[in-house]
Amino acid sequence: MTYRKKTVWFTRSKVWRKKEYNSFWSLIHRPIVWKTVLFWVLFFASLFVFSQLFSWWRDIVATISKETVKIVAKTTWEKMTRDTLGNINVLIAWYAGEEERGWLLTDTLMVASYNPSIWTVTFLSIPRDLFVTYHKWWRWRLNWAYRAKYIDSDNNHEEAADYLLDKVSEITWIHIPYFSFVSFNWFTDFIDSLWWISVDVPEDFVDPYYPDDNNWFQTFTVLKWIQELDWDAALKYARSRQTTSDFSRTLRQQQIIKSTIEKIFWELWITNASKIRGLYNDAFDMVKTNISIKEILWLVQYIENERRFFSFVYTSDCDKRYFELTTPWCVLVLWNKDDYNGQSVMLPIWATPWNIDYYKHTKDFAFWVIQNQEFLIENAPIRILNGIDRNWAKSNWYNIEWIATRMAIDLKAQAFNVVDIVNHDTTLEKSILYVQDKQAYAHTIDLLEIFVDIDEVRTDGQGDLAEGISLVLGNSYAAE
Repeated sequence: MTYRKKTVWFTRSKVWRKKEYNSFWSLIHRPIVWKTVLFWVLFFASLFVFSQLFSWWRDIVATISKETVKIVAKTTWEKMTRDTLGNINVLIAWYAGEEERGWLLTDTLMVASYNPSIWTVTFLSIPRDLFVTYHKWWRWRLNWAYRAKYIDSDNNHEEAADYLLDKVSEITWIHIPYFSFVSFNWFTDFIDSLWWISVDVPEDFVDPYYPDDNNWFQTFTVLKWIQELDWDAALKYARSRQTTSDFSRTLRQQQIIKSTIEKIFWELWITNASKIRGLYNDAFDMVKTNISIKEILWLVQYIENERRFFSFVYTSDCDKRYFELTTPWCVLVLWNKDDYNGQSVMLPIWATPWNIDYYKHTKDFAFWVIQNQEFLIENAPIRILNGIDRNWAKSNWYNIEWIATRMAIDLKAQAFNVVDIVNHDTTLEKSILYVQDKQAYAHTIDLLEIFVDIDEVRTDGQGDLAEGISLVLGNSYAAE
């Protein structure tokens, strides 16, 4: 009986499992099921194939369009004027329009320098509060220069623009043949014509005191990340100042300019010559510039090159107590407001109210970052070591206290990448520069040799001297 019961149970279980098995396959073999599966398989396969074909065709069209633009450009372009080192320099000015407060005051001034040979752009901003000498021996802040000359010349924009170019060239010692003036109102229209610009916001930005249309305040917020800003957000990001300094606001304005250039030349318009001309015609109504459409077309040949952007601002917002706190481009000082009717005024270092046109340091800094952009690309980490013999210095009446720190401060103020200062293990008669790879830092080495007398350049790096550049100051440096 037991055996029969087991046999019956097993048989029933087997039959049940077989029925279940047959039921599943009967479902699969239904026409509606496999037709549905086949439809979706073919749909997604077709979608994949068509997307690949579209991507391939789009690349071909883009390539053909770019080549066509280049061919058209070559038949019509006009080379832009360069300085003696091959840079193209443009003065970019934002000013208040006729219906705005501060009419014609150029509150934003920056020199944009493009080097076509190494595809780099350096932005160098000049504060509006820099105290300068005007025509007819009048002296006031730089942001009034364009307006003063405009009024004095019977509303002649070209004459006023040329005057401001000459003044900025005097401050920087850079030949600037081109200008681009845009009012804040026109700027919003221009960004609107581009739809939006992409800005890499370095940190969360919140301004709870941005003015609204009702003479009150609104909170303006932009989160850290790559953000797509429309004309309203871009304007607020560029003009907000209540929770930050003019220094940081200037850097944000440089970001806006950089993003606008990227949008025009490398994202939206460059694949079609007619679009370039159309954009220029639209911009001509909003932007006052002496750059011609033919000169803009000349830039087309460089559109596919890698681009590097560097941002600098003349500022007095710095601290020279120790080299780690030193801000590069710190070449100005904030003067006593009581001497200028409570107005914020900046003067160049070592300038005085009786000699305000002392531009040595502003010229030197412009020379480093605009005329020598190669060392900015190299970004060589520099260590400074003090190898001066104290007993020798004392016997020769040389004071070597903080000598390496002072050198670090001077180098950092000129945008060199100083990372450390230490005392050397041994004393040296000569000043020696150690570098592991001279080719990698060739331009930095050349500039350092201009900045400080180096007796010898060696590649036999010793342990901790192997990375980047190590400058050991010897007795010869103290004796200079």
